[in-house]
Formats: sequence, structure tokens, C-alpha cells
Amino acid sequence: MTALTLYAALCPPQQPYWTAERMATATPVDAPRDTAPSPRSALLVNGTYFDGIPMVGTFFFDTAAVGTGTTSCTGSVVHSPTRDLVLTAAHCARPLRAARHRVFVPQYRHGAPAAAQPYGVHPVTALFTDPRYPRDTDLDVAFARVDTPVEAATGALTLTPAAGWTHRVTVIGYPAGTNVNKHHQALRCTVPTSRLPGHHQLRMVCGGFYGGVSGGPWITSYEAATRTGTVIGNTGGYETGGRVHWISYAPVYGRAALALYARAVAAGR
Repeated sequence: MTALTLYAALCPPQQPYWTAERMATATPVDAPRDTAPSPRSALLVNGTYFDGIPMVGTFFFDTAAVGTGTTSCTGSVVHSPTRDLVLTAAHCARPLRAARHRVFVPQYRHGAPAAAQPYGVHPVTALFTDPRYPRDTDLDVAFARVDTPVEAATGALTLTPAAGWTHRVTVIGYPAGTNVNKHHQALRCTVPTSRLPGHHQLRMVCGGFYGGVSGGPWITSYEAATRTGTVIGNTGGYETGGRVHWISYAPVYGRAALALYARAVAAGR
């Protein structure tokens, strides 16, 4: 009997916790946003649903309450020496930290079992946030470590401090509610940014970003062929990213965000 055969006999495979049914009934992390109609304006654009990109996905976690088939915040794989870090918002990390079962699913496919997800289901093993959040909403940034080098499969975005306040970004998120996102697809919008006065945060105007989009990346220079790009913000910050679905905010990465990233990298070495 080979060692592999002996291992299989003594350690039969366990039924995976994250079945399609469990993922469909997981409790959402993100706060809801106002679903009131956006103001009528020729200048207002709306996000469009699409199949997503490999390094952006959503989280699932268990709590005592059973949810209603919604996804739970958004995250994106960021380049790191450990190749296992996912960027999200600090207000998303808090309930994830308390969960018994928590996973990140890149380019999530609603209704598919864990084995059929295009880039797998990755248990979250650690979470990193700045202890000054939520007192300082400019620090609504978090990194989740997963149990595999997910970057090798999905590619990654590079965490990049942005100069100035005016950029053209593609913002991606997974709106949670079935009433606004029947098939639980990714939503994207490419728009200019401006400054949120009084904060070290970016602001963008685009409709459709309901609860569930928190933590989603604000991307520049994405290259589909190489699965690379830069991320200059994540949905979060003031009003945990926005009270209404047509205005969203993102912390601008500075010294504190880079120090948090370095701490997350060091913890995985």
C-alpha cells in the first residue's frame, strides 16, 4: 500500500462546508444603502452588470442568523510576496473576524457549488485592520489572508498611492440584494473621481452601487491579458462607502495603508 493510498484510507475526504446552498444563504456583511431612485440627470451614469474579472470576488461567512441569499462585501486580490492577500474594507473585516467559516470567492458564480467556482473557494485565515478605524474613516481599509497563493491563479492588482484627486477609475462591486441584482453578478462603472471635502478620500458618482459593494476596488490601468492593474482605493470610508447607491467613497492610500499592507505581508512570511 502506498503512502497516498494509506492517507486516503485513514483520512477520507470530508463534505465541504461551503456548498451552493450555504453560499446562497450566508449572512451579508455590508450595510444596506438607500434604494430611493437616483436624481434624474443627464450626467448620471449607471453601473452595468457583467461576468466579473478573475481577481475580484465576494465573501461568505456564517453567523447565527440565516441570510436571504445575498453576497457579503467585495474584495480584490492584491499583489504581494506571499501571493495570498485580498483587499477589502475594514468595516467588512469586523464581522468576518468573528465568523467560524469565512471564505473569499474570486469571480463568483451564483448557484455554482464550491468545486465549480472558476477560481475556487478560499478560506480566510487572518484579517488586518488599522486599530484607529472606525474612529478615523479614512482608514477603512483591510487585508484578508487566504489559505492558498490565490494570486497565482487570478492575477492581482497593485496597491498604489494616488497623486491628486482626479482620476478615471473602474469601480467593481457585488451588490447584495436579489431585488437589485437577481443573478448576484459583478457591477462595474468607469467614471472620474473628485475629492470628498474634509477627508482623505475619493468620491465617484454612478448608480447601482447598493449594499454589498463595500471593499470593491477602484482600478486604473487594468490589463485583461496579463491580469494586472493598479488599485488606488476601495469602496468604504465616509458613511461606510456611501449612504445612497449613486454616490460612493474610497480612502486614498497613504502611509497608514502602506504600513498596514507591510504588516499583513510580514505576518505571512
